[in-house]
Amino acid sequence: MSPRTPPRAAFTPAERRLIATLHTPRQVQRFLREFPYNWEKTLRTFRGVVASGRAHCLEAVLFSATVLEQHGYPALALDLESQDGLDHVLFIYREEYYDAAKARAEDKEHTAEIRVAKHRNGPVADLEMFFHKEHGRFRDLDRRHASAAGS
Repeated sequence: MSPRTPPRAAFTPAERRLIATLHTPRQVQRFLREFPYNWEKTLRTFRGVVASGRAHCLEAVLFSATVLEQHGYPALALDLESQDGLDHVLFIYREEYYDAAKARAEDKEHTAEIRVAKHRNGPVADLEMFFHKEHGRFRDLDRRHASAAGS
């Protein structure tokens, strides 16, 4: 954990139990999908999301970052604003960023899982993308070899 990561003692016993049960990005996403979408103009933290039982996309990312940070996954999120002014916030998980040896063993080098845990008007999804580190680009995974060659 980084020095900015809150210590476990900063959480209530109930929060610590919740964090302990959600130790992978997929588990966090499944948990959040059970929550109703928060239509209020709020910006709740992990604690606020737990207390209210609802979250919009940015609140879901803050919740995810807090939980996963406790398991050694530094937060990596992306906020995209669409032409209609809506934000779409994504949580990005790259195995090689957290554990390069495991990524190589599982053939996950240069891949990223994009988790859309909450979406105001549309579907949620798990997307696996090719990540071209040298250019900071994401591409469809089925184009992995073409992307690696720089095309």
